Amino acid sequence: MKEKINNLELSSTVFLILFSCTIGIAPYTTIKIAGINAYIGVIIGTIIGLVPLLMFIYISNYEIDKPLYIKTKIIFGKVLGTIINIILIILYLILATTILFNTSNFIISQYLTDTPIILVTIIFALTGYHAINKGINTITKTSLIYTIIIIILFILATIGLIPEIELDNLKPILEYGINKPFIAGLTYSLILTIPISSLVTIPKSNIDNYQKTTKYIIITYLITTIMVFFMSFVTSACLGKYLLLQYQYPVYITLKRISIFGFIDRCFVEAPKHVSAESWSQTKEFFVLKGKSHSPYFQDIAGEFLLFCQEKESFDANILALMDFENTQLLAEVSLAKVPEKFEWNKYSVMQLSDAAYLKSYEVDFLSSDFKQFDENPMQAVIWRDSDFNILQQRLSELDFWLLSYIQEQPSSLEEVLSALNTVVEDSTPLIPLLENTWVNWINAEVLYPKV
Repeated sequence: MKEKINNLELSSTVFLILFSCTIGIAPYTTIKIAGINAYIGVIIGTIIGLVPLLMFIYISNYEIDKPLYIKTKIIFGKVLGTIINIILIILYLILATTILFNTSNFIISQYLTDTPIILVTIIFALTGYHAINKGINTITKTSLIYTIIIIILFILATIGLIPEIELDNLKPILEYGINKPFIAGLTYSLILTIPISSLVTIPKSNIDNYQKTTKYIIITYLITTIMVFFMSFVTSACLGKYLLLQYQYPVYITLKRISIFGFIDRCFVEAPKHVSAESWSQTKEFFVLKGKSHSPYFQDIAGEFLLFCQEKESFDANILALMDFENTQLLAEVSLAKVPEKFEWNKYSVMQLSDAAYLKSYEVDFLSSDFKQFDENPMQAVIWRDSDFNILQQRLSELDFWLLSYIQEQPSSLEEVLSALNTVVEDSTPLIPLLENTWVNWINAEVLYPKV
């Protein structure tokens, strides 16, 4: 006996179909029509969408043991029923093609920017084909898992966005009257109609306890549309009237924008103090709008933002130098290098520069003033992480910088470094005690340790 689908699995499948269509297409479409009043359009569209929903529920409840193409002929007659079946087939092809294209385009535009879109499309198409071959039971059970994940992520995202909501961004409400929100709502209801119609493709006889299916479907519809409403409302409240129309995927960009802003602001603490708040904010917005992220790791966002600012010359050289310094601190913090706390060594031990240490040269000095001002003097510095995961930095003397640079290029023992010093300085005798002391200091600071 074929295993039946329970109502929770069916609802999850309907939810994914509705959500994937509406969250990817509806916000962008309604925003383009109604702007910041898109959320009003979602409310209107939800009400209008109840009409096709109830109609398809009626069809689904009619002759529950018969497939859809037979039901349509019974209800509407042979000729009209056949026409409706053809229309439904075309609509399902449009739905599948639209979802496939939008998903591929989203991946290409936001992540795999150098990958041919046809390759991504083929991968998704093959995945869909594999799911179809596995059957409806596999699809519905998988849908339940994804539904739980999506709802949890939605709740977390909504909570995370609450501090960013600016209700003033929603003004003026109905600036151009009700016409545009109504058109947006009508468009939204049409977008809903195609995925809603898919629920009648599964015969009720294949559903366990099908008497309660109608209730589950209506609840699923309301939950989905409420989620879309919240995302439209929050997106409008976060971005505002002008930014809202700049992005192709406003919902995604809203979530991405907050994450990116958070990482940028956590990395760059000192640099923003030396520029206007407006300039810093505009540069971040421009980065989200025009900058392309090539890394899947959030810790790389700061580096990409720095590179973006350097290429666009967003700030003067002093600010960019300070940003480079702060980004290097982050690199030291996230470095996977293991810094040994204790080890034995002698003057013949070959030492290396810590993989969590970075040597830097700048045309300006900001360390001497503790980042408060820029002194027009060249500066060499080292930024490193010790075994206790403390992030440290120090301005370097010429001797310090020469020593650490030498070890960075070729790990050496103290004996080898002293020999090398003789080739650099005519009389190295006075420098030997200083170099030996410097060598010990950097070992104690955990910048140098034995080469593995």
